[in-house]
Amino acid sequence: MKSLSEERREKLVLHHRTYNDTHTANWQVVGACPTPRVIAVCVAEVLGWERSKFSYCEYRRTNTNEAFAAFGEAAVPAILEALAADGAKCALREILVRALADAASPAVAAVLLEFLNDSIEAVHIAAAEGLRALGLAALPHLEEGLKSRKKNVRIRSAEVLAGLPLGPAVRALIEQGLASVKDTEAIQVLTAALGPKEALPDGLKALQTLRAAITSEDREALFERMTHVNDHFTSIPNLVLLDHRVIVILVDEFLQFQRGARSTEPPCRDFFWWCMPRLNNRPEMVWLAAEELLSYPKRSKYDITRGLEKGLEAFGARLATPLAYYLSRSSYDTRQLFIEWIADHGPEAGREALLAALSDSAKGVRETAMAALTAMGESVLPALWPLLEGSADQITCVATILRDVPSAKSVPYLEAALAGERQAARQELLHAAINACRLATAGSGDEAGGDEDFAELDRGLAGRKAGKVPELAAATTLRWLDASPVSEAATRWILATLGAEGPESQNAELAAVRSRLQDEGCEALGRTLVAELGWSTRWVMYAAGVLGGDLLMNDLGAALQNLVHAVSAHHAAHGVNALVRNPVPASVRWLDHWARKAETGKLKKDARKALADLKERLGLSGDDLVDQVTPTFNFSSAGDLAFDYGGRALTLVLDAQNSVMVRDEAGNISKSLPRALKTQDAAAVATAAERFKALKKAVSGTAKDVLVRLEDAMIVDRRWPLPRWQAFFLQNPVLYALSRGLVFAIHDEKGAIASLFFVSEEGEATDANLEAVVFDAQAVISIPHPVILSDEQRQSWSALLADAEIVQPFAQLERGFVLGASKALEPTKGKTVPMSVLPRSLRRLGYKAGRPQDGGNVFDASRQLGSQIELMLSHTGYPVQTGYISANDTLEFYGIYPQWLEGATAGPIAESIYSEAALDLQAFLSLDA
Repeated sequence: MKSLSEERREKLVLHHRTYNDTHTANWQVVGACPTPRVIAVCVAEVLGWERSKFSYCEYRRTNTNEAFAAFGEAAVPAILEALAADGAKCALREILVRALADAASPAVAAVLLEFLNDSIEAVHIAAAEGLRALGLAALPHLEEGLKSRKKNVRIRSAEVLAGLPLGPAVRALIEQGLASVKDTEAIQVLTAALGPKEALPDGLKALQTLRAAITSEDREALFERMTHVNDHFTSIPNLVLLDHRVIVILVDEFLQFQRGARSTEPPCRDFFWWCMPRLNNRPEMVWLAAEELLSYPKRSKYDITRGLEKGLEAFGARLATPLAYYLSRSSYDTRQLFIEWIADHGPEAGREALLAALSDSAKGVRETAMAALTAMGESVLPALWPLLEGSADQITCVATILRDVPSAKSVPYLEAALAGERQAARQELLHAAINACRLATAGSGDEAGGDEDFAELDRGLAGRKAGKVPELAAATTLRWLDASPVSEAATRWILATLGAEGPESQNAELAAVRSRLQDEGCEALGRTLVAELGWSTRWVMYAAGVLGGDLLMNDLGAALQNLVHAVSAHHAAHGVNALVRNPVPASVRWLDHWARKAETGKLKKDARKALADLKERLGLSGDDLVDQVTPTFNFSSAGDLAFDYGGRALTLVLDAQNSVMVRDEAGNISKSLPRALKTQDAAAVATAAERFKALKKAVSGTAKDVLVRLEDAMIVDRRWPLPRWQAFFLQNPVLYALSRGLVFAIHDEKGAIASLFFVSEEGEATDANLEAVVFDAQAVISIPHPVILSDEQRQSWSALLADAEIVQPFAQLERGFVLGASKALEPTKGKTVPMSVLPRSLRRLGYKAGRPQDGGNVFDASRQLGSQIELMLSHTGYPVQTGYISANDTLEFYGIYPQWLEGATAGPIAESIYSEAALDLQAFLSLDA
């Protein structure tokens, strides 16, 4: 095109609109004709674009930036003229500001300085980069910026100044700025710039050394060699392995492409992560990987996510170190993704970036960093204390973390920050942090031996500024542990603080106050909130997590699946978070229940992740965790519980079927509470009746759930060490009634069954001769599946239980089984069943249908056994809309096979599992319309 005349080129790059006699640019080629007329058309077109112009065609943004880059300084007068008019407020003004920055002309410095105050992040970042590129020529304008009346201009001018090489002129201006500016952020940046030169990390130093050793001839030789390579994906990786400089050269070219300095993308994207695991022993490669990841624009979320996954495989948590280094020194519009990754995979290595993110302009970035730093506990506190002198966002974030990680060492720093704070909301937050630290130091009321001054605590809370207080129709009286009532003003503060609870943080001050309140009043308040506002109100779930015990958490856990359908899966996820925050036995039981039996994928995934986090925190396996927290509901080992029935002292007892019975003062036992006397307080009687009803429901649900878990334990051949077996089966009253109907096995050192026993009515382990069993301290116990018992063992023990009139809680000795079942599970291709009966038979046989695939067909189903393994049923498929199935349609079975769940430790499959799979397969193949 350059060989054509200017007039001819203008006609080629401009399109004439005849209906309004205007022109539009062909942005792919317009850069080849930088005439005043073409530039004017391009600038005018940008001024008219909406903010959403590139939402679905980001490549056009690249074409536009490349066009203005090609115009260079020739476009500066037209852009300045446009920005001096109404262009400064156009929707996509970052394109024009970026063009000025790339022009690197001293004439644009004053305009770039004005755009440091722009509300659009891309605009003020481009302006800052342009001023930095001007170097010393920008100093007069930066001096003006440090004196600006606008805070953002002062701070960003200081950041630009700090990024310039530290020569005499720059040093003098920095010292002048330190003497005049008052903004904490600006002072921190300028002070750091005058400090000693920071030593480069070893990996980055090695990368820079390697880059310096690569000559321009090396780069030219590489690209010359690449022109003769037909298949980049197979040949270039071989070059990389022979000479690791190749990947550095290619990534450098890729970075140039991402910055718009190169028009064609080098062929490194496809094989970069293929090479990294093979070069991960070189310290510079993890830094190169970080640079490649950080170069992607925000629209390339898939590339970033995929790259982080591959980076984790190649480098592990080491990748967090270079990411944190770059993120803490520069601003990236993709930082949210990287801060989340660092929080999940390398918070210790990435601490520098997390601390820097506390002053980020994006709320999501700050909240992610706060959550990660809070999880790190007291080890991070010394790094947080100096930040209380920082920006408003830093003070808010740090005060929140110090409140949620209370320590007496934080109090002096918080008090100093409070003395200089003038903003009311931050004053309240600092008060909360100080109070949380002091309450944590004092311990709970029980730990303090009852000497705590609850009246002083009440007065302190009553004097605090309460936020929005939820209005409740029913009045609830809270009491401190010394039985004194909580004042109305303090109650309002508690309600307002409960109403502010959410996923962002867990208020340690509120938790400390809750630990000093009587349980009965807190439980009643929680039930009032649920009754009047419902679980559909998000903060009510978190409030219940603060207030409630087993019964309230049982109600929340039971409601989660209904919340998925009634509100959303995202809303139910908040319920999972509330259960995790209050991991009482009922919480863990419901997490385990939904991790196995949730009908929707997100609820199951969230529950599994929550259980995994609890397991890691407590150092237990999933099954051991659920065993340990199986609730007793405060029943004694003998199965009785004192119950206050509106002033009457009754006793609740568990019968052989785990039903809750009532024993009155005369010793009479009944299924329900006795009729209230006229002398009893009607309100107290009603409250007690509600507690009794909730207790019966919770005990019944727990017993049913435990039965399923015990049956699964038998199928998967789970084994308990003696101490855990005794604690689980003999000391928990809910399990004791169930254990009497089961036959247990003691295994020898090789895993074979050494002997069998059952639990007598007196709670003793008894063998077939009705003699007490003497356990070895190293004994391992299981519930044996009949497939591993001999005929004689099954018959003799069935007769013994029948003579003792003991009914097994589920089929154990009389259970069907298949010997050699692993061979019977060979593929069953060709065997068909009516398609219409399978969907409705899955639930009856304990299976859950898989997710619909392309075309709306379901091709599998699963039955989870315990927390480690599941049975997978595979077939030719049926439409999820079962109304489309006709009476003559059939499907073929491919078979049923066991598989380990994600995250489980794989091992040999027990014969009992194969037996259950074979029985299930027989049941499915016998289905008839």
